[in-house]
Amino acid sequence: MNTTSSTSTFRAPTEILVIIFCLGLYAMITNIIVVITFLSTKTLWRKQNVFIISLALTDVISSGSLAVEIISGFEEQVEPFSLEMFDPALTFFSSGTTSLLTLTAVAADRYIALVYAPLQYDIIVTIKRCIAVCTFLWILPFFFYLYAGLQRTCLVFMTSYFLTFCIVSYLYYNIYKSIKYQHNVIVQQNSQELERSKKLLKTFLILIGVFAIFYSPAFVICVLFGVKFYSDLNSQNVSFAYSTLVFATINTLANPLVYWWRLKDFRSVLVGYFHACSQVNLRQRFRQQSNTVIPIN
Repeated sequence: MNTTSSTSTFRAPTEILVIIFCLGLYAMITNIIVVITFLSTKTLWRKQNVFIISLALTDVISSGSLAVEIISGFEEQVEPFSLEMFDPALTFFSSGTTSLLTLTAVAADRYIALVYAPLQYDIIVTIKRCIAVCTFLWILPFFFYLYAGLQRTCLVFMTSYFLTFCIVSYLYYNIYKSIKYQHNVIVQQNSQELERSKKLLKTFLILIGVFAIFYSPAFVICVLFGVKFYSDLNSQNVSFAYSTLVFATINTLANPLVYWWRLKDFRSVLVGYFHACSQVNLRQRFRQQSNTVIPIN
């Protein structure tokens, strides 16, 4: 008598794989443009932008790894969300957690600048320390999830998802409360820093909201896995699991649009690059036309 194993695997739906590949490829390209723009422009070398570069790099790796996995046979029969080296699930969870921790670090940075120690901010927070923090936030989730196992991974991701929004809400509440009651004092200390901080706060609040929306299916997956919903795999469960990758990929695609919309300096530099490229193309066309010999009949 033949029995079917409860751990049998199922083929990922082709439609979902195509969507993930197309969105991931486009998201990877746009985020690479973001990283290159920030790194190649000295006027954008600010402490707060280190976190934006970190978020963009996280999105590059997340979306790029999914696209590469699909090309290399991701459509084959696989067990969804099995954590192995270079497995898309590992990238999914580690990059998502890194994004969460980075957004929390931004809230802590603004809390130090506007509430905790505004006069000592430049001493406490430096570019080197921002880079060190971002590097640590990259390494910690990756190696933890690599050796934690799937059940612990879902538990930790679910907990970090919930705690992050609690911590960020607390920090932002105190920041806006401080701005409201000490507005005149802060303006006298550094009015330009206040206006920049307000805009940066709104920008990262939008990024947090976008992340919360598109990663909420992953949170649901972790909850369902915790209650043994995926103890017996079937095609419907697998489809739902892979659909979370679609939403996560949309999140990586949405972030560059937020940068373009909210960051005026970044938008100006990028427009300048596009304008310069168009001018070069026009000059090349003009030279080709001027070098063309017109036959005389």
